[in-house]
Amino acid sequence: MLSGSEMADALGEPLPVGRLAFPFLAPHLTQHLAARAAPGSTIATPIDRGLQSSLEALAQREALRFDDAGDLAVVVVENRAHAVRAYLGSANFLGPHGQLDLARAQRSPGSTLKPFIYGLAFDDRAIHPASLIDDEPMRFGDYIPRNFDRQFEGTVSVREALQQSLNVPAVALLDRVGAVRFVGDLRTAGAGLGFRRLAGTPSLPVALGGLGISLADLAMLYASFPNGGEVRALRLTEDAAPKPVRLMGAAAAWYVTDILRGSPLPEGYAQALGLARARDLGFKTGTSYGFRDAWAIGYSPDYTVGVWVGRADGSPRPGHYGRNTATPILLKAFDLLPPDRAHFAEAPAEVLSTSSNAALPPGLRHFLPDRLGPLRPVSGTPPRILFPPDGAVVEWRAEDGAHGGLPLKAEGGAKPLAWIVNGAPLEKPTSAAGSAWQPDGDGFARITVVDAEGHSAEIRVRVVRQR
Repeated sequence: MLSGSEMADALGEPLPVGRLAFPFLAPHLTQHLAARAAPGSTIATPIDRGLQSSLEALAQREALRFDDAGDLAVVVVENRAHAVRAYLGSANFLGPHGQLDLARAQRSPGSTLKPFIYGLAFDDRAIHPASLIDDEPMRFGDYIPRNFDRQFEGTVSVREALQQSLNVPAVALLDRVGAVRFVGDLRTAGAGLGFRRLAGTPSLPVALGGLGISLADLAMLYASFPNGGEVRALRLTEDAAPKPVRLMGAAAAWYVTDILRGSPLPEGYAQALGLARARDLGFKTGTSYGFRDAWAIGYSPDYTVGVWVGRADGSPRPGHYGRNTATPILLKAFDLLPPDRAHFAEAPAEVLSTSSNAALPPGLRHFLPDRLGPLRPVSGTPPRILFPPDGAVVEWRAEDGAHGGLPLKAEGGAKPLAWIVNGAPLEKPTSAAGSAWQPDGDGFARITVVDAEGHSAEIRVRVVRQR
């Protein structure tokens, strides 16, 4: 059946000595595109195979540092082409929650939307980077924002307010811009936004993460800064570039970029790598309520990179926040990219180039909120829950019920304090600053304390019964 030459050729062929890995890159994006394509069709994407492979290897290494089921997602966009060059929906597709596309999941963005609030305020000529703005206790109706460290910086420049991610200035600016307009502009630009309550209108907590947005949409929005304020839908396939939507003017985008290029690096990072940055980069971090989501979104002239770190089930990760958890991964992802060929754009003609507050027109020197009445300092201290701590795992024994239950402690606030657990008020407090609650089983619990003036604080804990 075989000739002599065929037999000799067959015997001369080397035998396989190992199994080659079947190509398995960008599985989340592959599933997303394949589900929308005709059976048997070929889909061409702008994904860079080498970059995707390197990014997945980086994510797997970084995930090994998490000992609490933490996961991460990364999206890399080429700014001018609006093309997704790498897409990571989770660190391990074959892991327990790996097939959830966390780059498309809507999560609370924390402070990552603040640059867009400032951008629209720049567009309205309400502020300039050198303008002064107050960071002090303020009441916006029934809403009293506080900073991440619960401290206040007093009067600072707008540049410092954004770089330090101060909350009160961001809320005051959103009050000027308008929360409804702000949300409408983001939606018009193509961002999908989710709200916990379907009724009502967007309000000021939007400034601090009071809505849901995906990592992919955040990366799309941030790519507008190096593109002069224009947003385009991300290109996941090799189709024609979508039409742009202007989110803000070129001058406003330049102001934001000029500020974010001075964002502080994570602690220890500058000392390890030297003070000079290898790439001209602007970035912003964010942390959602209860340490559930850690974000870092950055952009260079050529690329935008978004990083999300958290748990797939949305449970808290105390101590993990954007600057210490997501930013190092962001900087390592940028190290995988080729050098930028372009530079950030020069200042547009309408930019007022000065760093001196005294050189500004009088109306821009100090931002004052324009409400029906002046914002009033908070009278007294709002309540704060001392025990249990937010995000904690609390062990509970059945016999504790004989002693009144799990103790709840708070400080501050106008007395008396009322306690609410999972939407149900407790019958009566055991003291002026505390109460007790008897869990009815294992699981997560939402604990809220409300003072006599209507100020409140809320935490989320997990209760585990001791056997």
